[in-house]
Amino acid sequence: MLGNDVVDLELAQHQIRWETKAFQQKVLHPLEIKKYKDKVLDFTDFWKIWSCKEVAYKAHQRKFNLKPRLNPFDFSVSETSTSRSEVKIDNYKYEVASFINPNFIYSIIHTPEAVSSQNFEISSYNSYFKKDLNRNCLNHMLHKDKNGIPYIKINSSFKPISITHHGKYVAFQFQDKTDLNFLWNADILKS
Repeated sequence: MLGNDVVDLELAQHQIRWETKAFQQKVLHPLEIKKYKDKVLDFTDFWKIWSCKEVAYKAHQRKFNLKPRLNPFDFSVSETSTSRSEVKIDNYKYEVASFINPNFIYSIIHTPEAVSSQNFEISSYNSYFKKDLNRNCLNHMLHKDKNGIPYIKINSSFKPISITHHGKYVAFQFQDKTDLNFLWNADILKS
């Protein structure tokens, strides 16, 4: 299962009026609205919820081969710890790990087999920092199915991949380390 999302917090400050009640009601599930009714939902909390929903959406869409339709209002997020959340979509639950610092929020589906590569450092067992990581380098290998779900072509095989980028941050999540090693050894991930 794959799903990742990054939010450039500096860019997000200038993009959307996240703090307006109208926008929050479009994004937050009724349970989340109730939870934050008497508590101020701060900037980082809001974008962490958004990021977790994006991750679960990507995993759910891939799992059921669904047409693209992100409706964050349908997903509910509950924190299980400061770095872990559970996202419910219908009767399905997805465990999401989030890495937060003052510059970005990076969230991923939490599975032991998935591996992530990004152009920003996080401390995680299956995460590999590569400063010169660039989304454009994969364009000739990137393919999307009829529902827009991305795959990369490696040695005539199509391998699942999750891609995220926002502002100056970009990250990929692969099903296993073998795919990432192939790309690194082929020098494809360099800009």
